Amino acid sequence: MKASILPRRGCAGAVRRGFTLVELLVVIGIIALLISILLPALGGARAQAASVTCRANLRQLSLAAQMYAQDYKAFVGYAPGIDRKMLLYPYLGHGKDNADVSGSQVWNCPANARPEEECGYGFNTSLNWVKLSQVRRAEETVAVCDSGIRDGGVPTLSTMCNPPSKTSPAGNPAYRPNPRHAKQTVCVAYVDGHADSVKMEDPFYPGPVGTWPGNGVVDMSAPDYKDALWDLR
Repeated sequence: MKASILPRRGCAGAVRRGFTLVELLVVIGIIALLISILLPALGGARAQAASVTCRANLRQLSLAAQMYAQDYKAFVGYAPGIDRKMLLYPYLGHGKDNADVSGSQVWNCPANARPEEECGYGFNTSLNWVKLSQVRRAEETVAVCDSGIRDGGVPTLSTMCNPPSKTSPAGNPAYRPNPRHAKQTVCVAYVDGHADSVKMEDPFYPGPVGTWPGNGVVDMSAPDYKDALWDLR
């Protein structure tokens, strides 16, 4: 006799069935809720990782500039036809010149979405060709930081960053610190080689990008002096 074909039953004898539409919608809703909770955390983790990598890059650049200064008796600067990338290439092995933005090199800030248009970092122009012995507070003097803001939409690949006293046309943010990181912070390396994250406010810089055109004040005794972390003191 052939066995009769019956529906498979669970332990309670009920016929197994798939999800109902309501159950499916509940599952989808739970997944969407989890995604909405996790995405900001993942975004924050990525931003934190970018900031850590950026500070490591800047530390390498600052130390390379120190080695250059020890070898050539002056901090790295700029000369027509010779940029900082060229001068520091023997110490870093990255970035043959300002036009070289290829690959995952130390000159590229991980938070910079367009390295072909904005150089990741800029050196304090107050230190151009300065002897290290002239820097009285190396641990408080900016060496290099997030910079490279485009000049009116024109690509800016120069590795320079001007101090707050350096004047420029109002609304022109070129060659200023660039707060690429979370909470509008700028990653900075100091002359002694240590790196940190700081906000675009005093005493580092007077205000957000585009709001400070420079005041030309270089007299340290003047009440409007803003270069405390940028000069030789």
